Amino acid sequence: MRQAIRSRCRPALQRATDRVCRGASWIGVLVVSSIALAASSVARAEVTYHSDCQVVDTTRLANFGHDGSPAQLSHFTCHIIGGPLHGSFVTGTNIWDMSNGTGGVLLGSIAIAQRAGSNVLYEVHDGTRHQQTREGKVAGWGASSWGVYTSATGAAAALKGKTFTSVVHSTGPRTFTVENVINGD
Repeated sequence: MRQAIRSRCRPALQRATDRVCRGASWIGVLVVSSIALAASSVARAEVTYHSDCQVVDTTRLANFGHDGSPAQLSHFTCHIIGGPLHGSFVTGTNIWDMSNGTGGVLLGSIAIAQRAGSNVLYEVHDGTRHQQTREGKVAGWGASSWGVYTSATGAAAALKGKTFTSVVHSTGPRTFTVENVINGD
């Protein structure tokens, strides 16, 4: 009698065990897939940082802009907050074509971010600056651009060759902030 019960129960028990094992293997596949997907999205996540900056010196360059118009040469310094360059101090130079009368087009920009253990050289391209108005009066300016980290050493070496986008806003006389997003390329 025992043997008859065992012979009938074993196939049923085996089928139940197989279903549980198949279900567990699918759960394992889903968990591993979810972890892999989460890891890849973290790896592709954009990294942002903020810079507080001030203009140190400005010079007018006669006949240096498009069609012989004036240009503006500006030297600036910044302090970076957040991201892989946190704590870096920046020294840089911008040259703006002032011919369009609404703020300018960036002709060239280069800067170096430095902190103990790393240096990063970057160039900024395709910058456009526009006036911001409040109640019909000029209240500052904003700008947008993209750039590339052309050289990077030490703790920031992984930035070399990466690109970034920037949004800039004036915050007062001779001061501005920059919000950078490092692209995951």
